[in-house]
Amino acid sequence: MFRLTSSTHRSGAISQGQTEAFRTLKGKQIRCTSGSLWVTLEGDGNDYLLSSGQSLIIPRTGMAVISGEGSYQISPRPFLSQPSLAYSW
Repeated sequence: MFRLTSSTHRSGAISQGQTEAFRTLKGKQIRCTSGSLWVTLEGDGNDYLLSSGQSLIIPRTGMAVISGEGSYQISPRPFLSQPSLAYSW
């Protein structure tokens, strides 16, 4: 199943085989709150595997696709001393 949603502050859960895509997530943080999530960013040659407690800050406008099995939160970017692609655990 594929679902396209807006990039507002939200939380959700993804079941195995489900995929969600978000537009214009620049500056937002995706945090895995349980399970494991696979995040693919438009224009980025890497994919990101997030486990519970890990997060990823989206550095550019475009599509972000989340799949896997777990739950997530999307929220505004927290303060960082250096602007970068923040991948935390």
